[in-house]
Amino acid sequence: MGNRVEIPFKITAWDQTAFDETPGAPSLARATVKKTCSGLIEGKGTAELLMYVAEDGAATYVALERITGKLSGKSGSFVVQHGATRDSAGNSRLYGLVEPGSATGELRGLRGQAEFQHELMTFEYDFG
Repeated sequence: MGNRVEIPFKITAWDQTAFDETPGAPSLARATVKKTCSGLIEGKGTAELLMYVAEDGAATYVALERITGKLSGKSGSFVVQHGATRDSAGNSRLYGLVEPGSATGELRGLRGQAEFQHELMTFEYDFG
């Protein structure tokens, strides 16, 4: 990838609902999350997350998120699939990628990888 940047964002809405709370098993939930990005990406993101949280602190989420706005002055949108897994010792594994063919407008051809942590997205990208 050609460019590596850090993109700050603010979560502006978090609407979470449990969809399976089986006694003795990790709880399952979904959340719709909205955010505003600043810096090299100026725009908004809307994500749908599926999550589980175990009593011992282990947790996982998977998400699809559309980011709409400007990247380096180019307008359009793109979809990022991202997620993370944390074990009970607090060790995490993060991943994310721009879905092939999802970019629109001036962002067509965008490729990239992303990691989301505590209101910061680390983004590696180029145009193919």
